[in-house]
Amino acid sequence: MKVETKSLKNAVELILQELNTTPDELEKITGVSRVTIFNILNLKNPTTQRGVARKLAEKTGHALTVSPKGICTFTKLTENSNELNQDEFELIKLYRGHSPEIKQAVKHLLGLRGDN
Repeated sequence: MKVETKSLKNAVELILQELNTTPDELEKITGVSRVTIFNILNLKNPTTQRGVARKLAEKTGHALTVSPKGICTFTKLTENSNELNQDEFELIKLYRGHSPEIKQAVKHLLGLRGDN
C-alpha cells in the first residue's frame, strides 16, 4: 500500500523542525535513505511506500495514521500513549469479534505479518 507523498512531506517537514535536524541526520535516526527523504521533500513521486512512512513515524516517536485515500498524518506519542481512546477501544472490540479469515485480511491490509 502507498501513501500520498504531499501529506508525508508535510509530516517530514514537521519532524525536521521538531527534532531541529537535517534530512542527513534523519537518515541516521530512521534508516530511511537520504535520497528517499529528499524525494519526499521534493515531491518526486505522487505516492510513497507505506513502510517508509511507518518507519519515519516510528523511529521519530510518532504514530502513523493513513486515510482510505492514502493521506497520512503523524501523531506524536506521549508517555501515556499506551492508553486507548474510545474510538481505538471500539475498533479493537470490533476486530476481536471477527473470524480468523477477516482478521487475517485486516492484517494483510495493514501490512502486518505473523500473529501481530
